[in-house]
Amino acid sequence: MSDDEPTRVAAVTGASGGIGRAIAVALGALGWKVALGARRLDALAATAQLVAAEGGIAVSHVLDVTDPASVEEFFGSVETVFGPVDALVNNAGIAVPGLLVDADPAGLAREIDTNLLGPLL
Repeated sequence: MSDDEPTRVAAVTGASGGIGRAIAVALGALGWKVALGARRLDALAATAQLVAAEGGIAVSHVLDVTDPASVEEFFGSVETVFGPVDALVNNAGIAVPGLLVDADPAGLAREIDTNLLGPLL
């Protein structure tokens, strides 16, 4: 990104590890401001350090994508710190291992809430 281009803002859900962390770090390396959201704030701190090490700027905020109030609070906080979000990476997700026939209905509901409802919220 050149000096005359505006800094872009990205929000990454599920940024506490894995693919979400890798995407956040890559965006930081491109000079983006990166809003990190996930349930584990301690793991988000590690992601924020990695983003900073690549030259990006990160802000961390607890986020439960299954909770509408949490989603609103996350984006409100991001916009207060960085301004409007230019790109959203809906990365938060879970998988309940095992056979469907053996699955606990509560686990299936949690998976659907996170993987289907979360991105919609």
